[in-house]
Formats: sequence, structure tokens, C-alpha cells
Amino acid sequence: MRERPIGRYRNAAGARHELVVCETADGGWHVLDRDIERDTAHVVDALAGDQDGRPQAEAIAREYLAAMGGRGAEAGPPSGEPIPEQGGTDARSHRRPRPGPRSRGARGVALPRAAR
Repeated sequence: MRERPIGRYRNAAGARHELVVCETADGGWHVLDRDIERDTAHVVDALAGDQDGRPQAEAIAREYLAAMGGRGAEAGPPSGEPIPEQGGTDARSHRRPRPGPRSRGARGVALPRAAR
């Protein structure tokens, strides 16, 4: 089965290339740069399946494609970067749940009367 290309570009000599992501036999991922006219390919990057998956391989393919000046297969902007768990632009979002009401602490109850 032929993989759907992530994108296409032409190199400096005008040869057509396409980038594809394919799964290896051991569960890893390869990002391949295929020369369509010569029917050859070279591995741009290899990822281990225990650490990375298809989304990471596709992100590498899109970055490589952007560096080569190519265009993506799908219309629209590339998928965004993951949102960091700490901080980031969503940290100050108005859609975050509001904190609950603050309870007033009772003053002077922690110490006995003689110690006050």
C-alpha cells in the first residue's frame, strides 16, 4: 500500500519529491523523502516507536518540507504546536474555570488563650 504524502516540493534541479511517513516493522517511524522521477528515497529521520508516534513523524516531515520550500498535501495551516502544561498563552485564558470562593480562616483558634 502506498502512503499518502505529507507534502511535495521540487529540488534545485527541478526534480519532484514527496515526503511520506511510514511505520517500520519494529513499530518505529520513518520520514522518507522520495524522488518521484528517479523512484528513489532517503530517510530524513527515524523515530523509535516506544518514544514517538506518527504525529511526531508528521511534524518532522512538515518542518523538513517547509525548509525545502514545499507545499503540504492538505489545505489550510499546519497543525499547531502542542500546548505546554505549564504557562503558555492558555495560562491566562478567560475560559479557565474560576477558583472557588475563599473561606475566611478563624482568627486566634490555633493558639491557646495563655499564649496570645
